[in-house]
Amino acid sequence: MFTLLKSATPLIVFLLTMGFCPEVSGQETLAIVYEKELLSVDAVNVKPEDLFLALGRQCKIEIIAHGDVFPDQPVSISFKDTPVKDAVKRLVRVCALKNYLMDFKKEKNGTARLAKLDLFMAGAGERVLVRAEGKPAEPVPAQPSQQPAAPQEMDGRSSFSKNSGFQWDGSAPINFPEYAGAVPYETSKYSWNDDSKTFTKKTLDIIPPAVRDMMAGSLVTTCDEIARERNAQTITPDIVAEAADRLARQANMPPMVMKNLPKRMEDLDRQKIPLAPEHLKEQYR
Repeated sequence: MFTLLKSATPLIVFLLTMGFCPEVSGQETLAIVYEKELLSVDAVNVKPEDLFLALGRQCKIEIIAHGDVFPDQPVSISFKDTPVKDAVKRLVRVCALKNYLMDFKKEKNGTARLAKLDLFMAGAGERVLVRAEGKPAEPVPAQPSQQPAAPQEMDGRSSFSKNSGFQWDGSAPINFPEYAGAVPYETSKYSWNDDSKTFTKKTLDIIPPAVRDMMAGSLVTTCDEIARERNAQTITPDIVAEAADRLARQANMPPMVMKNLPKRMEDLDRQKIPLAPEHLKEQYR
């Protein structure tokens, strides 16, 4: 089947530009239409990698794959005239990808066009799945995407270089350098088990460096408050998670920050958005 698809690539690309794709093999069908910032997709038993290849070619979106293992399970999904931002979210979800990052560019008429899509999945390595002009590409190093929304921090102090162009859409935590400071557990009135200390450390890893020391002390104090409210004897990961959530709410953090705070141990292993050292102030690199 691979040989058949490879030899038929020019025909498939042509048909995609016409707004539809014929039955590829047996029960496999794929149709994509992208008009006036609206996306329509009708996919039946299509592999996720094939789906995003077609999306990139049809919509002229550069697609970069972070990781080398696309889910192999075919997917089926159908929707019509959906704003491209919402449509991509649906495609990422149905294909069981870990995370994504969208890069929009303004057109001359003032509209925003999706120009680049970073996909995060299992495995290691990076490759350009589709170039912006719609041609498959050889693997090359990928650079962090720039997004419309800039990172926000706990009290307005910035970790980022003044000239940094890094921006973030909140689709995944940022991969900051690991926290090297000390959490003041000795000030707590309660005992902390190893799991709660690991959870605290990895939670601080996704907090902007400029406010980590302040956050570390506040976490211990707030964990003590919650333990007292619960009549608990030991600080556990769920208490740490509640404390981080409480502190973020008190600081009026936006929804995209709130959703990236870990709620349980398995959340700590989520894929993170790459961050080049030059985007941080020198003392935080």
